[in-house]
Amino acid sequence: MRPVVLASVYAACLSCVQTAERAVIAPQTPPRTVIALCGQAHPFGDPQQMTIAPGASEGPSVTAPQLCGDTGWSAGAYIKVHGHGARHFNYTHTRGACDAPEADPGACPTVSILAFAGAVIVALRARLGASHADGLGLGVCGNFNGPLSQWNISSRVHDWRFVDEALRVIDEELRRWNLGDDYGLSISGFDCAVQLSDTRRR
Repeated sequence: MRPVVLASVYAACLSCVQTAERAVIAPQTPPRTVIALCGQAHPFGDPQQMTIAPGASEGPSVTAPQLCGDTGWSAGAYIKVHGHGARHFNYTHTRGACDAPEADPGACPTVSILAFAGAVIVALRARLGASHADGLGLGVCGNFNGPLSQWNISSRVHDWRFVDEALRVIDEELRRWNLGDDYGLSISGFDCAVQLSDTRRR
């Protein structure tokens, strides 16, 4: 996908998130220290750095990484984390009164996918560091021409060494929000449309 198209995708999703969340994940101009990474086609590291086993009985319940395209791991991968709660994602509305982790599942059986995604990226950046996680939109392997449910809306890391911890964070958030649906993690290279945090602030 061309950077200009991906930028539009991110902008469309970001506009649906509450103002406070949008302020946290708003795109920034890449600092000089990382701007050379724009166009980095493949993730850093190696898939073997992921040690969480798909289908494990303890810890996060995840799928095996899904590859996309004909270039193997270099094109990136997508991993689903399974939820075990009573609530489900709603792909048709923006944030509302029910879109909070403490909401009663009887009165609020659904959660905005974009509200949840905004919470996940905040948690990921708090755990991994602001320069190591981004994304709130079309995920690796997603179908851009389909409905939001086919977009693989996910958070994103660019290095396999962060995958285990990112999966744990997503699992924690699914449990905190009492969600029974899957949410994804994309592992990909850097695209010029992806916001990069200024590492000089860390």
